[in-house]
Amino acid sequence: MAVKRIFELIPKNIAHTQRGYGILLVGLIFISAILPYLPGLNNGFIYDDKFLIPRNPVVRGERAVKEIFTRDFNRYFGGKSAYYRPVVDLSYWLEFRLWRENPAGYHLTNMIVHSIVSVLLFLVVRRWAKEQKIALISGLIFALHPAHTQSVCWISGRTDLFCMLFLLCAYYFYTRAREKEEKLELKWLILSLLSFALALFSKEIAVISPVLFFLLELKRGKNLKGIFSQQSLAFYSGWVFLILIYFLIRLQVLGFLFGYPERAFYEWYYQNQLDVSRIATVFKVYFYYLQTLFFPIHLCFESRMLVSNSWLSASLIARICAILFLLGAGLVSLKRFSEFGICILWFFISLLPVVNILPYRELIMEHLVYLPSIGFCLALALIFNQVMENAHRRKKLLAQAMLSLILLGYGALTISRQGVWKDELVFWRDAAFKAPLKRRPWYNYGIRVKEKGDVRAAFRAWKLAVKAEPDDSDVHNNLGAIYYEMGDIDSAIFEFEEALRFNPNHQRARLNLEKLIRLRNRGIP
Repeated sequence: MAVKRIFELIPKNIAHTQRGYGILLVGLIFISAILPYLPGLNNGFIYDDKFLIPRNPVVRGERAVKEIFTRDFNRYFGGKSAYYRPVVDLSYWLEFRLWRENPAGYHLTNMIVHSIVSVLLFLVVRRWAKEQKIALISGLIFALHPAHTQSVCWISGRTDLFCMLFLLCAYYFYTRAREKEEKLELKWLILSLLSFALALFSKEIAVISPVLFFLLELKRGKNLKGIFSQQSLAFYSGWVFLILIYFLIRLQVLGFLFGYPERAFYEWYYQNQLDVSRIATVFKVYFYYLQTLFFPIHLCFESRMLVSNSWLSASLIARICAILFLLGAGLVSLKRFSEFGICILWFFISLLPVVNILPYRELIMEHLVYLPSIGFCLALALIFNQVMENAHRRKKLLAQAMLSLILLGYGALTISRQGVWKDELVFWRDAAFKAPLKRRPWYNYGIRVKEKGDVRAAFRAWKLAVKAEPDDSDVHNNLGAIYYEMGDIDSAIFEFEEALRFNPNHQRARLNLEKLIRLRNRGIP
C-alpha cells in the first residue's frame, strides 16, 4: 500500500495527535519487519551456530561464564580468531538458560531485534530529516529488504543486529541530549556513551561509527560551527575515549589489534599479497554490495564473485567507473550538505573495513551490508518523498504504486529465503549450486549428503570442491576415504598423499595413509 494511503487510513481520533501517528507507525514497521521472518522459526542451527551455542562449553555452563570476557569469540572452534564480541556471547549464554538447544528461541530473538532496529531507524530518521514520511519509507524498506535475511535468519548473524541496535540507540540518545542548545542533558549523554560501548563489544565495525555520526551531523548542523560546538565535542571525545578503551581491552584479550596472526591475511587471494591488481577486487566488492541492495534476487551465503588478477577486463572497468561516478556524486553533493550525498558516503564509509583494503577473512558476505544498507534505504526514501511532494498527481500515483510494488516484492523475496535456512543440507545445496566455483559450499554439502548415506553425491561434491581449491587437504582426505569405501586403494593412497603434501601436519590423513599402506603390503584389498 502506498505511504500516502497508509496515512489516510489512520483513524481520525488517533491521527489528530502526533503521538498517535508515532505509535501507529512504530507498530506498522515492527510488524512489517517480523512477519516475513516468522516461517524461519522452524529453521535449525546453521554452520557456526552449532559451535557458538550448543557445542560451546561456556554457553552450556561447563566452563566459567567469565571466559566470555577473557577469551576471543571463536575460542572453542577453528583456532584463535580476530573477534572479541562478549555482548553477543553473553546473549547466547543467557538464552541457553531459556531455550537450551531449541533453535526457535534464538531465531525469535534475532527477529525481534531486527524489528526493534527497524523501529529505531524510523525514530532516528524522523529526528534527523524532520519529515515523518521519509522516516516511514526508510523504515519499511529496511524492515523488508531481502539483503538482511542473512543477518536475521542466521543466528550467528546477530552480531550485526546487536551492533546496529546499540549504534542507533547511541545516536538517538545523542540527539535527545542536544535538544537544549544551552546545555547537554547528562542522562542522555550517559545512555549514548553506554550504548556505543555495547556496540563496540558486539562487533568491531562499530569503530567506524563516529565518522558516520559526523556525516549525519553535516545535515543536522548545516554549518561547521554547529558541528564543532562544545556539546558536540563532548560526545566526540567520549566516543574516541571509548574506542581507545576498547582497543586496550581487545589487545589484552587477543594479544593483537588487527589481522589474523595464525593464518594468511587473504585466504581467498592466491597471488602476491602486495600485488596491486588485488585492489581491483575492492571495486568489485563495492559493486557487488551495491548490486545486492538494488537487485536482491540471487542472494546466497557464498558469493559467486571471484577475485580479479588483472585490470584488463571490460566488466571490471565498467564497475570501477560506476563506483567512482557514484562516489564522486556523493562528494560533490556533500558540499551543499545534501542528504543524498550523506547517504552515498554512508554506504562507502561503512563498508571500508570489510572491502579488503585492509585484511579481512571473507571476500564477501551478505550480512556485512546490514549497516551500509541504511544509506541505500534512506536515499530511496528521499527520492520517493521528493517525487510525492513535488510532482504532478499522475507522477505521484506512479511513485506510490512503484513504492508499493517494491515493498511487496521485498517482502515476498524475504519470505522465500526462509526455506533456504531450514537445515544444513538445504542451506549448502543452495550455496553450492549458486556459487559452483567455490570450495566451501561443495565441501560442506558433501559432508551433509554423506551423512544421509549418499556416497556418490558426496564424491561428486568433493570433486568439485577440490577443483575449486586444489590445495585443500581436508577435501583430499575425504576423497581418499570414499575411494577406500569404493575399493580403489591406489586412488585412496594418492588422495591421502596429496592431503599430506599440502598439509604435512594433517593427522587424520597420515593415519589413513599408514593404515592403507599396511593393508596393501599385506595384500589385503
